[in-house]
Amino acid sequence: MAIVINGSGTITGVSAGGLPDGSVDSDTLATGIDATKLADGTVTSAEFQYINSLSSNAQTQIDGVGGGKVLAMHHEKQTGNFAPTTISGTNNTWTDLDVAITFTPTTTASKFLVYYGFGTSTQDSGTDGGFSSRVKKVQDATTTYPAFLSDYATGNLHSAYYANSQNDTPARWNIYHNVQGVDADSHTTNSITYTVQVGQYNISTLNVGNYYAARSQIIVLEVSTA
Repeated sequence: MAIVINGSGTITGVSAGGLPDGSVDSDTLATGIDATKLADGTVTSAEFQYINSLSSNAQTQIDGVGGGKVLAMHHEKQTGNFAPTTISGTNNTWTDLDVAITFTPTTTASKFLVYYGFGTSTQDSGTDGGFSSRVKKVQDATTTYPAFLSDYATGNLHSAYYANSQNDTPARWNIYHNVQGVDADSHTTNSITYTVQVGQYNISTLNVGNYYAARSQIIVLEVSTA
C-alpha cells in the first residue's frame, strides 16, 4: 500500500513496524495510552494507575513498614491427641500436659503471641486448693520458661484458680482455663516446642485435658519486630 500524506496532516498506508527506529519519541506519544499495550498486556490501566500514590520505590516502602506484621500462625487443637493428664499429687510440682506445639520461627527478629486453653476436673477432700499453669519452651536443647506465658509468679501453685470450701466436705470443680501471653525472649530459627505444664496445691485429684467436652488447644502467632 502506498504511503499517503493528506491535507489534514494524517498519514495512511504505514504498516505496523514500518517507521524507522527512534522516529517516535515521548513527545510524539499521546497521553492516556492503554496499559495493556505495555509488556505482556496483563496489567490494566486501572492497576497501573495504583502506582500514582507511591512516594518512592515500592519494595523499599514495603520493607520499611516495620514491626507488627503477623509472619505465621500455628495451631494445635484437640483431635484426639491431647490425652487427659493426671497432675502430680505432690504440692507445687509441675507436670507436662499433652497440650503442646512444635513450630519453626521465620526470623530471629520476632516475638510470639501465645494462647492456650484446656479443661480441668478437680476433686478436693480438703478445705482449699488450686492450680497454676506455665509453658515449658525447648529450643536448641535448652529449656526455659517464658515469664509471660505463665499465670504463676511465686509462692504456692494456685495462681490460676483457688477455692476454699470452708468445710471438710469433698468438692468438685470443672472449669476451662485459658492464658494469653507474649514470649519476647531471644530465639534462633531452629524449631521450638512449647509444652503446657500444670501444678497443684492442696488438691486431692486434678485431671487436665479434654474433660467434659472441653476443647484443648494452643495457638502461636509469630509477630515481626523489625
